[in-house]
Amino acid sequence: MAKDEIEEFIQVWEHESGVTKDLFKTIPNDKFEFRPDPQGRSIGELAHHIAEVETIFSTIARERTFPGSRPAGPESPRNVADLVSGYERVHRDAVERVRALHPEDLDREFPFFGRQISVRQVLRFPLLHHQIHHRGQLMMLIRQAGAVPSRVYGPSREESAPAKR
Repeated sequence: MAKDEIEEFIQVWEHESGVTKDLFKTIPNDKFEFRPDPQGRSIGELAHHIAEVETIFSTIARERTFPGSRPAGPESPRNVADLVSGYERVHRDAVERVRALHPEDLDREFPFFGRQISVRQVLRFPLLHHQIHHRGQLMMLIRQAGAVPSRVYGPSREESAPAKR
């Protein structure tokens, strides 16, 4: 992976980050603590975890160690505005950590959950795909809370519904 491959990854990640931020903005403030499953995360907790993922895995990729140090991540938000501003900050910091990588770093491996993993794999799977996975869960929680999530990869059900006459 050359430096331009790192920049290509960042371009995809920036797009996904924008999709995530738009989804965060559809969380109703009065449903931030909504939790349909007493054992599961609330909407706010899940959204906060999505933001944490960027801090955690960009640091692991940079340090090539698991679990890695824990730089300042987003504080536990209490509302959507705090969530969005915290996410914007940690995303910028995470992008800078990834942008500082060198092409030769991407193939370097280190122990991760009992197996070897490369920096490239950390960027693609735990960082990006883990976030996308939780974003799907968040969409369902937003729907269960009675709101309409933003579009992700095409129109939402509401956008595709025929207009009522």
